[in-house]
Amino acid sequence: MLIEILLAYGFWTFVFFTLFSLWTGFSSMSEPLDKVLSSVNNLYAATSTYQKFVDRELNLKTFERLQNPRYKIQYIDTAWQDSIGSKSCRGLNTNELVEDYSLSLGLEERNELSDAYIRNNTLYVVTNSASTSDPDLYIFNIENPRIPQMITSINSGPGLSRLIVAGNTVFVADTSSINQVQAFSFVDDTLSLKWKYAVPGAHSSTSPITKRIFYASKKLYIGTEKTVLPEIYVVDVSGQFPRLLASAEVGASVNDIFVKRDNVFLLTPLDLEIKVLDAVSLTEKTSYDSEGHLGNGKRIDAYNDELLFGRTLGGEELEHLSVDSTTQNIVRNYSYKLKSSVDDIVSSKDYIYVLTADQQKELQVFKKDQAAFVYSSSVDLPQRATSFTCSQDKMYVVLPHEIKVYKAKNKYE
Repeated sequence: MLIEILLAYGFWTFVFFTLFSLWTGFSSMSEPLDKVLSSVNNLYAATSTYQKFVDRELNLKTFERLQNPRYKIQYIDTAWQDSIGSKSCRGLNTNELVEDYSLSLGLEERNELSDAYIRNNTLYVVTNSASTSDPDLYIFNIENPRIPQMITSINSGPGLSRLIVAGNTVFVADTSSINQVQAFSFVDDTLSLKWKYAVPGAHSSTSPITKRIFYASKKLYIGTEKTVLPEIYVVDVSGQFPRLLASAEVGASVNDIFVKRDNVFLLTPLDLEIKVLDAVSLTEKTSYDSEGHLGNGKRIDAYNDELLFGRTLGGEELEHLSVDSTTQNIVRNYSYKLKSSVDDIVSSKDYIYVLTADQQKELQVFKKDQAAFVYSSSVDLPQRATSFTCSQDKMYVVLPHEIKVYKAKNKYE
């Protein structure tokens, strides 16, 4: 900033003396006109040169700031959500939530909401309807959130349980065993089918139902229920059609997937609640189980180098983990006994938000202290939620027939 001020001061001093010379020249009329024009041209050239110099200096300043880790982290955080097509609550960092409004989408009572995602005032919703003729993928304009406007919808066939949005592609997980995943293109306010994907070896007696999906680096990770087939697949989705890269036997249903750098974290109901696989080959690297805990791995999220882990009822249901940089083993830092199963979990900078099976505290907020989770607050939801997501500084909690929107509580509320 100091450099810019000095440059600006020097520039305007130069302009002042140049204009003064012109004025005195016109006043005395002692200089020929061509000298006056020459002075004007010199002033224009000097201005142009100065502007280029300032632009170069500002560009250097910007480059230097991007090299600063403090600015780099902010830049990476901004790009993180779209780069992996995952849900993020990094814009929300509060210890207490209050209801802002409800999103009533006007869908049939039989059409229960499964999952949602928000980007730039566009709401993506998938449902699991009791009728196979109902649409199950909807897109709404929520610029006026009190009056959502449906942009388009489509019937995928079987009903849907999860969705991920990456660019203009919507990946959805089927609730039937006909296909495991479908991909739809959303262009010019229209949805169109790109492809359907059934895992290799699937047929009427062995086709598994998809439990979770995750997108990272133009790859789609598909986790299924336990069958005679592999339970985890990684598929290249960069081309016109999906291409299987690898699959692996897990020995149990896949409850959740999170991909971080070159690691795939799988949550299972086995004694080894977390399996860590290579992100490309799906070969197992390590595993984790908290000894003496009766629950099983249910949900996982990551924030920078932190892993936030939730399990079903039994023992301490909430854990703060990290990966040892030397051994690559998962290490437990601290934990918390919820006395309830974890349904979903997401982290911000200082807090974690947990959907639980607790009938009075379905949504709970905890502060991540240096050595413990510190309970901050809770929200009593009208029903048990199916999922949640965030957009900027608001949280969208998906209930069977509506979406409740929450914001940070301020001191006047």
